[in-house]
This record gives sequence, structure tokens and C-alpha cells, in this order.
Amino acid sequence: MSVMHEKSVSAGSPGAASSSATSSLDELKAAYQAQLAHLAAERDEARRQARRAKAEADVARANLASLQARVDRLLGSVRDQLGLPLATDADLAQKGTGKAADASAEADAEPSAKAEKPKRAGQAD
Repeated sequence: MSVMHEKSVSAGSPGAASSSATSSLDELKAAYQAQLAHLAAERDEARRQARRAKAEADVARANLASLQARVDRLLGSVRDQLGLPLATDADLAQKGTGKAADASAEADAEPSAKAEKPKRAGQAD
């Protein structure tokens, strides 16, 4: 009986289909595991890059703080050499923010300047 069973398996019987399905399932499982391993490696590399970028940003912030402190010291030295008083935050705020503040002040002043001008006879608004 064992001889007959071997022939039927090799001849494409249900036993052969089961073996083929198992082999396809094993291939699919291996491909799935390989894809998971690949994705895990990409995730780990992205995490390493994020940690490096964070460390570089920390260094850049520290460098910026150091440069700001140096500039403040240099400006203080120049101010002392020129005998200028200390500028406070209130002084800087009172001066405005440069051209934008000047343009805003001019725009505010224009309507009052127009109202003060006398109108000529026959001139419409």
C-alpha cells in the first residue's frame, strides 16, 4: 500500500496540492517577515536621524545663545567707550520697529494734515 500512496502523491493528488500550498504559504510568510525587517530597519534609521537632528539643533541653539551673549558684551563695551546710557526695553519699544512704525505714524498723521488744510473755492472732496 505504501508504494501506491507514493505514486498518488507524485501524480498530483490532494497531498501534492497541500504540499504546494504549504510551500507557497511559507514563501509568503518569508516575504512578509523580510518586509517587516526592512520596515523596522527604516524606522530605526529615521529615529537615529531624528536624534542627530535634535542634537544638532541643541548645539545650534547653544551657539546662538553664545553669539548673542558675545554681541551683547561687545555692544556694552562700545556703549561704555562712547559714554552712552543703557537702553532699556521700554526705550526700544517706545522707538517702534523701524520703517513700519514710521509708515504707520505717517499714515496716522495724513488725515489730520488734510483736515487742517483750507479748502479752495470750488474744490470738491
